Amino acid sequence: MTDQTIDATIDAASAAAAALGARGGRARSDAKTEAARANGQKGGRPRTRPSVRYRCARCRKTIDGAASRAPFCPTRHRTPVRMLRVAEAA
Repeated sequence: MTDQTIDATIDAASAAAAALGARGGRARSDAKTEAARANGQKGGRPRTRPSVRYRCARCRKTIDGAASRAPFCPTRHRTPVRMLRVAEAA
């Protein structure tokens, strides 16, 4: 091999490595970008609701639950008792 051929091979390898490095440094692929845009048009991810502390009016037991609805007390009373939301400290 001549020096010119070796230099050309090194330059080609360097260019290929640079292209791979630039591509590997991307945060997203084209497919992921398209999927994220489609998901955004549908409304995106659902929001998470913070957990809320509830207390049973009968046995005073406290549990954490979803803010959407009050849970029933887990101590199995004869009649189901809904938990009451505990007032948040200011």
